[in-house]
Parts: sequence; C-alpha cells; structure tokens
Amino acid sequence: MSNYGGTIKKIRKNKGYTQKEVTGNLFTQATYSNFESDKSDILSTNFMHLLLQLQLTTDELSYIHNDYQFNKPTEIVKSFFLLPYNNKTEISKVISSIDEYHLFGNRNIVLEELRSICESLLIIETTGDFKKAREKVNKVWLYILQINFWKDLKFTSSSKKYKITFIICISNKYH
Repeated sequence: MSNYGGTIKKIRKNKGYTQKEVTGNLFTQATYSNFESDKSDILSTNFMHLLLQLQLTTDELSYIHNDYQFNKPTEIVKSFFLLPYNNKTEISKVISSIDEYHLFGNRNIVLEELRSICESLLIIETTGDFKKAREKVNKVWLYILQINFWKDLKFTSSSKKYKITFIICISNKYH
C-alpha cells in the first residue's frame, strides 16, 4: 500500500478513533499495528474498508500522504481545467507539463487524453479547422462515450474564442 499505514495512523488519531473502531473485526490488533507502523501491507479490500471507516477518499489520502501536495498528474489536470481555452501560451504550457511528466518514463492515460484535447484546442485557435481538431480528439471522445463518464464534449464559438465545455456526469455506479 505504498507505506500508507503511517498516514492512516495520523488521520485515525486526528479523528479520535481507536484502532478497534476503524478495523472492526477485519484484523488482529498485531496485523493492524504492523500496517500502521509501515511494517506490513494489507489486502486492498481491507484498505478500502479503512478509508470508508475514516470517511476518506483515495485522493484525500494521497494528498495528505504527499505532505498536503497534489501529485504531478493531479496538478497537471487541475491546471488544464483552470486554463483559458483560447490562450495558446497556457495550452502549450499544459502540453509541456505533460511531455515533461512522460519524459521520466511515466505513463498516464488521462494525461495522454488531455494532451490530445490541448492539441485540438491549439488547432482550433491557430487554424479554426474543426474537422482536424475533431480527428485529434476522436479517440478521447469515443472513450468518453463508451464509459458514460463524461456526458458532453462540445466545441463552442463566441467572438472567435473557442472553448471545450465539459459537463461531468457520474454514472449511476459512482453515486
């Protein structure tokens, strides 16, 4: 579990829970104590149980575990959603951040898809060629349709400023 035991312990104590309260009967006291001391790992199902007991998401745990900082992919995704979609310089910065992340041998499908979207935005901004831009994001669009996670992806035009509007619709399995 990537040495999350110590972080879980810190959160548990901060919330005022005992080991027994968060584990129920899933662990022996020794097993859980070893996990919190980063001496052993636990099954992923038990790990998810602990997160539920602590009312904690995996993103929140990761943020706390990383000294209250987002990991690089999360930072890049956040910068993407904050960028002005018609600003070539800012779009290029996001692409550069993605490329830099991949230079170190990291692979992240979400970042690859965001790169395609950024490239598409640049095509629209520089050439106005919606057909070419659509070809660039077609794979992403098909994936979105397939998983029914993102409901709508539209190119809209307003005073020569182009945007991609993302409306996130979490499917029933995420409710």
